Amino acid sequence: MENLWLNLKKEIANALKADITEIEEPEEYGDLAYACFSLAKKLKKDPKEIAIEFSKKLKIKLIDKVEAVGPYVNFYVDWGKFAKELLKNVNEKYGSFDERETVIMDVFQPNPFKPFHIGHIRCAVLGESIRRMLEFCGKKTIAVSYMGDVGTHVAKWLWYYTKFYKGEIPKEDVSKWAGEIYAEATRKVAEKPEYEEEVKEFNKKLDNRDSEIINTWKEIRDLCLKDFWKIKDELGVHLDDNFYESEVEEPGRKIVQQLLKEGKAKISEGAVVADLEKYGLNTFLLLKSDGTALYSTKDLGLNELKRKKYEFDKSIFVVATEQELYFKQLFKAMEIFNIPGWEKNFHVSFGLVTLKEGKMSSRFGTVILYEDLRDEMISKVKEILKDSEVKDNENIIRKVAFAAIKFPMLNIDSKKTIKFDWDQALDLEGKSGPYLQYSYVRAFNILNKAEIKDYDASLLKEDIETKLIKKIANFPDIIKQSTDQYAPNILANYLFELAQDFNSFYHSSPVLKAEENIKNARLKLVESIEIILKTGLELLGIPILEKM
Repeated sequence: MENLWLNLKKEIANALKADITEIEEPEEYGDLAYACFSLAKKLKKDPKEIAIEFSKKLKIKLIDKVEAVGPYVNFYVDWGKFAKELLKNVNEKYGSFDERETVIMDVFQPNPFKPFHIGHIRCAVLGESIRRMLEFCGKKTIAVSYMGDVGTHVAKWLWYYTKFYKGEIPKEDVSKWAGEIYAEATRKVAEKPEYEEEVKEFNKKLDNRDSEIINTWKEIRDLCLKDFWKIKDELGVHLDDNFYESEVEEPGRKIVQQLLKEGKAKISEGAVVADLEKYGLNTFLLLKSDGTALYSTKDLGLNELKRKKYEFDKSIFVVATEQELYFKQLFKAMEIFNIPGWEKNFHVSFGLVTLKEGKMSSRFGTVILYEDLRDEMISKVKEILKDSEVKDNENIIRKVAFAAIKFPMLNIDSKKTIKFDWDQALDLEGKSGPYLQYSYVRAFNILNKAEIKDYDASLLKEDIETKLIKKIANFPDIIKQSTDQYAPNILANYLFELAQDFNSFYHSSPVLKAEENIKNARLKLVESIEIILKTGLELLGIPILEKM
C-alpha cells in the first residue's frame, strides 16, 4: 500500500541528497524540516548559507513553500493537493504492507490447576494484537498455546484434592474453582514439613504417569482446558495449535542427555547444567539431580516439536518480564549448544497488572481473577448504559465491557506495570476502549445519513481538517512502528489521538449541514477516519459497534 507521507519525505531527502532519517517533523516552522549541520561540516560552509541556497532552488511536488530559518530548511505541505492524493488511497488495506515471513507465537499460556488471572488476560490480549498486526502486514502467523499441565503446582493440587477435598467438581468456572483448590493446597502444605515431602512424592508419581493419580489428572486437566477455550473465545483470541508440558518433557530429557553425552552440558552437584558464567548469565539448570524435568528441559523439547510440525522464520514468546533472565539463559544455551532454530527466538515481555485501589475480594488475596474482572466490568457497563437505548442489549454491553478490559492492557508499553483503573477504563470521554468505540459509532452514523458524491479534498483547509489529514497520512508509519516493535501501545495511543481530533472536528465543523461541496469533502474525510478507526480497533482486538 502506498505511503504518501513517507514518499514525500523520501522525495525531499533525495532532493537534498540526505538520508530520510534526517528529515524531521517539527512542532513549528513547517511540516517537515532538514538541519544543514552535517552537510555544512562536509562542505565546510555556513549551514545558514546552505539552508538559504536550498530554499531558493528546491521545487518538490506537494510542497507549497520552502523556507530557510537559520540552519534549517523548512518545508510547508500543500495540504489541499496532499489531501486529494491521500484520501483516494484510504481503504480497508490502507497502512498494510507485504512482508513474507512465517512467525510462530506463544500467545495464550494459562496453566491447568491454576486460575486464569489478570496477567493471563494481558498476555492473551497483547499476543493476539501482535498476531493481528503481523497478519495485516503480510506475515503468516502460527498462534499456539503452551500450558504447564505437569510440575510441582499440579502435584500440589492433586495431593490436596486426593487427601483433603470433600466437595464436588462444579459445572461452571472450573478454572476458578481449581485455582481455589490450589490456593488451599498452598496454605495447607505450609502447615507441616512432611506435607512438602508428600507433594514431592506426588510429583514423582505424576512424572511417572502413575495409574493411582493419572485419571484424576486427566479429568481435571480436560475440564480446565474446556474453561480456557471458553475464555479464549470471549477474549477473541485465535489459536492454531496447542502444546503441553506433558508432551515435551520426555523429548526434552533426551535432548539434555544427548548434550551431556556430547560434552556440551555438564554435571554439577548431580544436576545437568549449562555454564553461562562467561556471558554474565550464571549457571543454567537443564535437569534436576533426580531426573525431574525443569522449564528449560521442556522448552528444549518444545523447540524440537515446533520445528517438526512447522516451518517458520521467527519464534516469539509472549511471556511476563519476570522471565527475562530465564529467556536470556535459554536462548544463549541454545546458541552455544548450536540447537537448530536458536537464532529465530525472540521474547516479548509484559509487566504486572494490579488494581489502582488494590485487591479485589477473593480467596486469592491480591490475585485478580478473569471471571471476577469480567463480571464486575459487565455490571459497571450496565450501570453506565442504564438510561441509553442499548440498555437491554447484552451483546453491546459485553462488547463495551471487553473494550474497557482490553484497551488498558494495550495502550501502555508492554514492559511497564499496569494499574488498572475502573473509572478510566470506562470513561466515555477519556482514554479508553469505549471512547474509541463511541468515536467510531459517531463516524459510522454520519456516513449512514448521507452519500458521498463528487468531492474535492482540496477544500479541506481548516486547521483541524489539516491536522486530521496529517494524522491519516501518518497511519502507515504507525502500523510499521507498532508491528516492527511488537508494540500495540503505539497504535492504541495513535487511535486515541485520532479520535480526539475527530471529535474536535465533529463539534467545530458541521458535516451534514455544510454547503454541498464542503459537505462532500468532509464526508470523505470522515469516511477515511472511520476506515482507520475500524482497522485500528480490529488490530487491537477491540469489538466494533455500530450503535452505542
